[in-house]
Amino acid sequence: MAATLFSVISGQRARHLSPQARHTWSWYQLQLRQLEKEAGFLLESVQQQDSDPEIQQQFLETRRVYKRLELLLEYFQPAAAAMLNDPQRSSGLGALETKLFPFIREKDTGGIRAVSEKMLSGIRALRAEADSLSVGDAQLFDAMRQEIVRILAFGISGADSPLAQESMLETRSALNGIKAVWLFYQEKLEKRNPELVEHTLELFAGARRMLDTATGFDTFSRAEFINDYLNPLSVRIKLAREALKIPYADSVAFLDPAASHVFARGAFPFSAEEEAATRMESRFDRFMRGNGEQLDRKEIRGFNLFMGKAKCGTCHIAPLFNGQDPLSGNDTHNATAVILRNYRDTISGMHYSRQLTSGEQQDVIAFVRSLHDVEI
Repeated sequence: MAATLFSVISGQRARHLSPQARHTWSWYQLQLRQLEKEAGFLLESVQQQDSDPEIQQQFLETRRVYKRLELLLEYFQPAAAAMLNDPQRSSGLGALETKLFPFIREKDTGGIRAVSEKMLSGIRALRAEADSLSVGDAQLFDAMRQEIVRILAFGISGADSPLAQESMLETRSALNGIKAVWLFYQEKLEKRNPELVEHTLELFAGARRMLDTATGFDTFSRAEFINDYLNPLSVRIKLAREALKIPYADSVAFLDPAASHVFARGAFPFSAEEEAATRMESRFDRFMRGNGEQLDRKEIRGFNLFMGKAKCGTCHIAPLFNGQDPLSGNDTHNATAVILRNYRDTISGMHYSRQLTSGEQQDVIAFVRSLHDVEI
């Protein structure tokens, strides 16, 4: 699906692109050049046998640039994104992270160089293709909203940065990428709905502020970040699309591109069997929809622990809380993860991070119980 949207065309770039799409295309090229530059510095640092902290820092700089580009690469060129960041692949940033953190082992130095060289070659190949890429407005709005979901599912949970532990900074970079594309539509949108522009900019600024002032991965309030920023941003981007009369792409997607956000009713096309097990009508879902349902402090602490310190969310992927990628419907490498929605045996059937106190474990249990559909 996605590969056809950022299609490679023969001869010259597609005509009839909107000015906003052309600006995005140019921005994409600039960011790819920056990514190539940072990846080159990383390879140079490895070849020079710089200190562990120097190599690690350059790795982090490289991935922050990748994160700015992630919304376009993941949506339009998923194979390239997997090559660059999937830890299950033998190439790219995901593979490098496992070899660079928490420290570099002597036996891994050859592998680090090989992966760095392969990654740089892959980025150069992407740049070579950039002159013949074409993209449309509908796909860009899909990509922006899907990146918000990716931040929720894989960014703030730590799944994308399990060893480097740079989730907050990388989330900021991913949001910067969304904002960069959205800003190309700002002038046109201001003529249609200036209040929507103002509110959206306030949300971007507030999200950035919350990330900048975060005191650490373990203490970051995911519940607040999702409720106050991610879900509202998803809604505002949807409203911007509709104000600009940009149609929804005529394609089949696991996550409905017209849904307000991932907790909205009907966001996922469940089968009858799946619907029976996963109605998404729990107290937690209603809380995330902002329709007046409240969770107590224990349940909110439990959710924040689940998605943060305990790292449960790296296997039980939000918002479905099983092993499914919410963007594709495909099982992740944690496909054996128990479906926690409506899961009854919340005590004996659960395992916990060794870092959790008994009180924190009880908070996590309280959160999991809030995932029970209210009708059951």
